[in-house]
Amino acid sequence: YEGNPGLHNEAQRKLRFKLILGASIGVLAVLLILFLGSLILLRNFRRKMSHQKCDENGNSTQPGTKQSTACSIARGGHLLDEGVAYCISLSDLEEATNNFTKKIGKGSFGSVYYGKMKDGKEVAVKTMADSSSHLNKQFVTEVALLSRIHHRNLVPLIGYCEEAHQRILVYEYMHNGTLRDHIHGSVNQKPLDWLARLKIAEDAAKGLEYLHTGCNPSIIHRDVKTSNILLDINMRAKVSDFGLSRQAEEDLTHVSSVARGTVGYLDPEYYASQQLTEKSDVYSFGVVLLELISGKKPVSVEDFGPELNIVHWARSLIRKGDVISIVDPFLVGNVKIESIWRIAEVAIQCVEQHGYSRPKMQEIILAIQDAMKIEKGDEGNAKLASGSSRGQSSRKTLLASFLEIESPDLSNGSLVPSAR
Repeated sequence: YEGNPGLHNEAQRKLRFKLILGASIGVLAVLLILFLGSLILLRNFRRKMSHQKCDENGNSTQPGTKQSTACSIARGGHLLDEGVAYCISLSDLEEATNNFTKKIGKGSFGSVYYGKMKDGKEVAVKTMADSSSHLNKQFVTEVALLSRIHHRNLVPLIGYCEEAHQRILVYEYMHNGTLRDHIHGSVNQKPLDWLARLKIAEDAAKGLEYLHTGCNPSIIHRDVKTSNILLDINMRAKVSDFGLSRQAEEDLTHVSSVARGTVGYLDPEYYASQQLTEKSDVYSFGVVLLELISGKKPVSVEDFGPELNIVHWARSLIRKGDVISIVDPFLVGNVKIESIWRIAEVAIQCVEQHGYSRPKMQEIILAIQDAMKIEKGDEGNAKLASGSSRGQSSRKTLLASFLEIESPDLSNGSLVPSAR
């Protein structure tokens, strides 16, 4: 370059340009890496905080149970044990439900939407109608309680979401809808036969019996009705909607609170005294049994006239020994009347005015099983007579109680007096 200083200057300028360009690209690359790294760290931080929140919610309350299999804990939003509820992100639920577009029902908890998770599992997503902050503790307690209840006749809680002021419960999806759909649904739908109704009643009774005796402390549902008895793909019944459920204190025989439930199913003793016991669920289940027998809704001026509700209507007819008049017309001629009487008897006992006169869920289950044996013809009337005699020692038969006549002679296999 000695003889050409201009060429030397040009080479230096190119070198400086390359150095500046390389440095600029390097700086941009570093800034881009830092930016992406920050996004990743922020995302991980949010996920970690969400998991910690799920962990805190899942462990805030740990009610014990009488059976060890009913108590499990989900940590960090991961499924530690099959059937244990875990924290699900709102974005995952929005994707599963297609932004909550397919509404399939509405319960005491709020609206219910159909969803399908990434693994293909179908779910029912319940959104809380009231998302005010004072309900946060109640929601957390409810989740902690529900995630520890496992029974074949209770709809399992799969997961929950508490994010962006949303409180959501995710349940297993039940393909055959509610019992109400099948009893009071479309006229084009084939009615359930009597044996199917008995199986559903047995399943639901077992679910409630578990809540009352299989959990420690016991759990009172408070809103037992046909729309809260769901049917899976095999038509097995599971009790649902624990939005109103409450734990019964171990040292108390009742829980005092504002009377809540559904008109037609609400225990009048609970409504009057606001003293909640397991017998309040028994009353409501008695109404369900009367619906299964009659195919009628619990409240209907058209069906019951001045009686207004199914309890008063059915009781007045059964007191007269006229059970045929309350039987669903679809069942007439297709059912053994002794089986109907067995359920009518226990149903009327369930809706007694005073809770102490009502049977326990275990007694109801035995009565339903008796009715199933009669309907199937298992061991004939001899089995029925034996079962009735066993019950004689602790209580009068239905007609003896209501007609105030002598107890019928059951030795000949008859359930009710010949006057019927």
